[in-house]
Amino acid sequence: MSSGTVYYASTALDELERAQAELDAHIGSDVGGRCPTCHEEVPCAAREAATRTFARYGWLPRRRPGWARVRPSTPSYLLGLSETACEHTQHADRGWPPYRRP
Repeated sequence: MSSGTVYYASTALDELERAQAELDAHIGSDVGGRCPTCHEEVPCAAREAATRTFARYGWLPRRRPGWARVRPSTPSYLLGLSETACEHTQHADRGWPPYRRP
């Protein structure tokens, strides 16, 4: 019987790690709608390539709340948020990667 476990080659895992690094570097946009890293119009080519890599392997990229540097339009004191509301969530992904190398 099959246990349903999928193992990926180290080259695939390395490619997914590089794609995640590209997504992390090219996330968000400036006020003009351009990537803050390469200054291309969002979504930039690097972000699109990384997204295609995840789609090819059937994985979803790791989420990092607060990394897009999007600020609420309502002041934080009206929402009941502290100024550092997102700082504690940046380290929530300590379990990455979710897969294991054989």
